[in-house]
Amino acid sequence: IIRDEISPLLLSCNTGVKDHYIKTIKKKTGAASIKSVSLIIDEAINIINTEEPKPETNELDEIRKDPEVQKMAEQIAQDPMLLKNKIDLVALLGVIGERKNIALYMVIIDSCLLPMGLTGSEALAIKNSGPYGAGKSHPMFACLKLYPKTAYHLITSGSAKSLYHVQGGLKHKALILTEALALQGEYSGDNELAYSIRSLVSEGSLAYQYTGYDEDGKKVTIIKKMDGPTSLVTTTIKGRLEAQLEDRLITIHPNTSSKQTQDILNKTAEIASGNVGQVDEKTINAWKLFYDSLESAEVIIPFAGDIAEYVTKGGDLPISARRGFKRVLSMVKTITTIHQKQRHRDEIGRVIADIQDYAIAFQLINESFMESLGEGKKYTDARIKIIEKNGMISSKDLSKVTGVSGSAISQWMKPLVDEGVLAWCDEKGDEFEDTASLEKAKRSGNAFIRLANFNCLPTPYQLTGDKRWDKDGDLYKQYDLEFDGDNIESSVFNERDPLPQESKASSSLFDLAKCQDFSKTNEGVKVLSEKCEFENEKIDTKDEINSNEDVDDLVDELQEILSFDKNVDKSQKNNDQKCSVLPPGILTI
Repeated sequence: IIRDEISPLLLSCNTGVKDHYIKTIKKKTGAASIKSVSLIIDEAINIINTEEPKPETNELDEIRKDPEVQKMAEQIAQDPMLLKNKIDLVALLGVIGERKNIALYMVIIDSCLLPMGLTGSEALAIKNSGPYGAGKSHPMFACLKLYPKTAYHLITSGSAKSLYHVQGGLKHKALILTEALALQGEYSGDNELAYSIRSLVSEGSLAYQYTGYDEDGKKVTIIKKMDGPTSLVTTTIKGRLEAQLEDRLITIHPNTSSKQTQDILNKTAEIASGNVGQVDEKTINAWKLFYDSLESAEVIIPFAGDIAEYVTKGGDLPISARRGFKRVLSMVKTITTIHQKQRHRDEIGRVIADIQDYAIAFQLINESFMESLGEGKKYTDARIKIIEKNGMISSKDLSKVTGVSGSAISQWMKPLVDEGVLAWCDEKGDEFEDTASLEKAKRSGNAFIRLANFNCLPTPYQLTGDKRWDKDGDLYKQYDLEFDGDNIESSVFNERDPLPQESKASSSLFDLAKCQDFSKTNEGVKVLSEKCEFENEKIDTKDEINSNEDVDDLVDELQEILSFDKNVDKSQKNNDQKCSVLPPGILTI
């Protein structure tokens, strides 16, 4: 009974708890000594720890028996658009929108396949932070349907030592932790579970030592190890988790817009009424078999140096850029890994990343990388923020998006260029060698404005100079994952994406709000240009807007709160009257 029934229960207990029950067992059984009971328990625990884990399921063995499914899995492996098709499939499983979050969930899970790097694990970690009922877990569980159960370990919580005794281990697996209460700093501080997960994510292994007994009954130090690499996916209602773990995570948020809620209700009704087609089980099994066929292989990125050179030419970088850039490279390597059967290998078997791997990774990681540089200089002028969000923009397009004349934009930019805040650059982001080349580029429409010290990832076009990766190019279109359809903010795939036309700029509250100079407080909110076609009302700003969060929140939320009539009479554009963009009551938000 001690060996078969009691010892397994003591596996995850600490030494104090185990010693307490050893004394209790001796007393109740009349054993000769505490040592004799300890030897029985330690021997049983050692046998349990060294036993070969029993397979959790034989689903893959059953799947392999179907030749049709095997053929489908082989076709998936050769599909250059397999990630995009996988996102589409999750949508068919009942997930509305959230395309970018779906893609990130899957790529983070896939990153556990990366081999250990020289400085630790290269596997990625992600958290989806949002309020109750916002749809954090539903897309995640839909994604898991396309993975075999052997690919991940799902838990809702765990004791301090529980990770050391996971059957089958966590090597090349994803750890799925739903609702990460145990990792929330205000509840747990630096608790042992949070420390274990942090070590597993960063170092790629765990080691725990405790005191036991050898065959002669002498106390010895026993080391229990758990090897990775292991990727991490978790959800939380809190904005931040335990501080040091937070620094290792990519953070995403669910779409909480009103339109998303309406779409979810409509989709739920369709499913309940039976009007939605079912995904074929063989298709799901083919994706499981495809994942199982992937191998952990070292990946090299021939153009990694070019990415680093582009990022560093923007000026000083915060220390957080180190981990941010490492995540960028891990993302590229993961994309290459899942396309490994379509990629070339070098003479020692390493998989060679292609530019399309970077193009996909750029859409997934660019926004997160920009956030990792958050220690840099911030600007409250909304016009500068437009330039910052686009990476770079022509003065003509900036004029369109703000709805003001080109001469007014030029007058506004000139002192900022002289002061070193803004800089002229070519289509690849490089500054011009002399004034003559700048003027020539301006005349030909190939001059752009960007922040003088602006560190960002290069677009595929900036990295290669290949026009096929530029907007409207065939490669740009082919590898676009269509995140623009999400109602959440997504990264800019190309710095030359079309901007709102002038007629639209003056009819959209969101576009006009971006034109405001939020650096001034206690004044009426004014448009950059005096030419405006809306009613002549002026509202006093009573609340100061001092932080960048205030500016971002105001600009991002105005579009959802209000909308203006888009059928604007163009004849009103010649009016010189000053007006307010914000209707009464907006500043009470």
